Amino acid sequence: GPLTLHIGGAVEGVTSRDPRGVPLSERLQLDGASELRGFAPGSLGPSLGGVSLGGNLKATARGELEFPISSRIGLSGSIFYDAGGVMDLEGRSGNGFGQSVGVGLTWRSPIGPLQLGVAYPLDGEGEPTFFIGIGMTF
Repeated sequence: GPLTLHIGGAVEGVTSRDPRGVPLSERLQLDGASELRGFAPGSLGPSLGGVSLGGNLKATARGELEFPISSRIGLSGSIFYDAGGVMDLEGRSGNGFGQSVGVGLTWRSPIGPLQLGVAYPLDGEGEPTFFIGIGMTF
């Protein structure tokens, strides 16, 4: 059919034998819209005084339904749902989880796919975020 369903996810973890835990330089962070559309890099997860500490477990999931707008020029639209979080399993700080929904346009140009979209965080605190992407995330 004309609809394409994209589903993806990832889980990452890091551990250390050091009794103080995973060093801050090695802790996991969300990379912003490339992993969770609608959220800035480091905006989710453990923090102290507004400084993101990162975590030792990160999980992301996304689903996107793509539909053709103009097959002749390679233009399609999409609706999506993203979810993810960064957790500190060492118990030194809190955890963060976020989810967003949105819409987007993809043009399969001669130099590769170009994306434009808007994401709405579902936590009630974030503002709609516009994003531009080059290449595919799935």
